[in-house]
Amino acid sequence: MRVAGVIVDVQHGVKSPTAAHDPGASVRLGDGSRVYERDLTPWLAQGVEDVCRQEGVPFHRVAVDGRSYGQRAADGARWVAELKADGPVAYLALHLNAGSDTARYGAVGFDRRSRWGRAHVNGWALSVDAQEVGVSGIRAWELYRDPARHWITNGHYTIRHVYDHDGMFGVLCEWNFLAQVQPLGVAGVRRLGGQWARPLLTVDF
Repeated sequence: MRVAGVIVDVQHGVKSPTAAHDPGASVRLGDGSRVYERDLTPWLAQGVEDVCRQEGVPFHRVAVDGRSYGQRAADGARWVAELKADGPVAYLALHLNAGSDTARYGAVGFDRRSRWGRAHVNGWALSVDAQEVGVSGIRAWELYRDPARHWITNGHYTIRHVYDHDGMFGVLCEWNFLAQVQPLGVAGVRRLGGQWARPLLTVDF
């Protein structure tokens, strides 16, 4: 079985009524300026859309606006219902790590309760390892809520509302580091998004 559709949620920008301006991670460049996550993740998303269109896989981008994570997951669920998909749809929470320019790995996370998420992320990680995507491998990890803490650990809050609905599985994507991708420029970041997305469309699970 392969994914029946892809939803992308670029998760930094105008995010919620309580965090109206959320630029995400940042890195200082050699000229003293800063580049922010919100500046580059939309171009990664465009690369995902490019390869979905090439492969004939339905694609939906959740608007980055004043709605909460839960409301945006509901937007994705409405699209899935309209799509009448014959298989699971991937919901990508798209990010870039701050990190350093020496980091050479990517990271993806899945809800540990999700059979689809676990199977797909593990297969995806193996596929990406063999590709030239500027990293030495993928670190895949389980996302969970720590009931002993008020906040939600390990990034689980980025995809937890996906599981309020049927037909989707969530993946938290920290595909690359800001300092690595910024020199690529807009076109390069867009190509990178396509490279990352292709295994998502071809891995059986």
